[in-house]
Amino acid sequence: MVATDAQKSFRNRIKQEAEAAVNDMSEVFGIVPKNIIPKQDVDPEGRAAAIQTNIQVSALSRTNANLIFRQWRAQDQPRQGPFKNPAIERVLWVAFRKLDSEGAKGFYLFKDRMPAEAIALACTAIDVCLEEYNQGLYNKVEFKAISYRAKWEFYLNEWTRLRDRDDAAQDYTERLQIELAQSSHSCLREDFGTVGGTLPTRSNQTR
Repeated sequence: MVATDAQKSFRNRIKQEAEAAVNDMSEVFGIVPKNIIPKQDVDPEGRAAAIQTNIQVSALSRTNANLIFRQWRAQDQPRQGPFKNPAIERVLWVAFRKLDSEGAKGFYLFKDRMPAEAIALACTAIDVCLEEYNQGLYNKVEFKAISYRAKWEFYLNEWTRLRDRDDAAQDYTERLQIELAQSSHSCLREDFGTVGGTLPTRSNQTR
């Protein structure tokens, strides 16, 4: 199946925001961004330390789906907040930010609950952006569906495993889907410029 230009654009927008999250949210990931890494001739020791940090962060965050957790770097205690890494919410905000985006056109289909598939896509995009630092220095990686479908399925399976663990886990995932939909709903509303703006409906999105 060949991806449409709109699908590619939607995927690229998600990738761009995931990259921004990885670079900007140092309190979450600890990546030393490409524009901050010291130059070799200016600070060779600082450069070496930054490269080593990025290698470690890239490897640890992408091991066993660590990046989905709110506090994934706390090695001395159990992981907390599965699928509550703030970067996930940030990526989903952008995915449904603009009314003319492919994601927003279909927002009416799931505005009450963020699909697990969309959450897994955000996780996959973040994973790809962390992979770009797996050798310490930034190396652009293309976010192609054919290359990362298996990774997307991995995160979707992690979600399913969590949801099916017990009744409490099912309640947790349902609440999280509602919260993520509500936050994206708020971002979508902002694009109308008024509090009372009309959100997309099946009729006005399929004209």
